[in-house]
Amino acid sequence: MGEILERPPAPTRHRLDVDAYYKMAEAGILAHSVRVELIDGEIIDMPAIGSPRAPLLVPDIEIDVAMLVT
Repeated sequence: MGEILERPPAPTRHRLDVDAYYKMAEAGILAHSVRVELIDGEIIDMPAIGSPRAPLLVPDIEIDVAMLVT
């Protein structure tokens, strides 16, 4: 009970390039019905068009772009 457990190592991330993303789509790994985008090498789930969350994403994206420019 008194022993300290070691923290497991963080999961390894594998960044994707555009070619790998398109190959995954061609192979059927990314279904056409699922909305995803490749952002900074990561596949991100996107809300459906017209969903209640969609309007909330636009200001976040504009803020992130503004932070990158400055």
